[in-house]
Amino acid sequence: MHSSDTKISGGTKLLMIVELFVVAYLIYSLSLNAYRGYQVDKHIALFEAENQLLEKANQQKNEDFLYYISTEYADKIAKQNFGLINPGEEVIVVAADQNYIDPVEEQVNVARYQDDSNPKKWKNFIFGE
Repeated sequence: MHSSDTKISGGTKLLMIVELFVVAYLIYSLSLNAYRGYQVDKHIALFEAENQLLEKANQQKNEDFLYYISTEYADKIAKQNFGLINPGEEVIVVAADQNYIDPVEEQVNVARYQDDSNPKKWKNFIFGE
């Protein structure tokens, strides 16, 4: 064999370079499409999770609506606001908790001491008024 048999012609080199660019472009296109597919799948999963949350909220609102139009709710409101007593029921009065602090009264107390200086607040805390 002669050394001239193993030489690659200029046209063949050009063809190989063109094929290399085509393969590189195909790999790039495939990678880009795979990434876009991943992004679409991610968005679909996000929307499905959001849909589930909306379905749960919708179901809860439907249950609440059915409760609010029920006779049990109307009976409860009538008992709370108008003192309704059904036949055969007895009223039990529960005494208020002595440790209970009325939130309105607490707000009044906070407002009363709000403008006091820090030393005066400490004096009132330690010694009382």
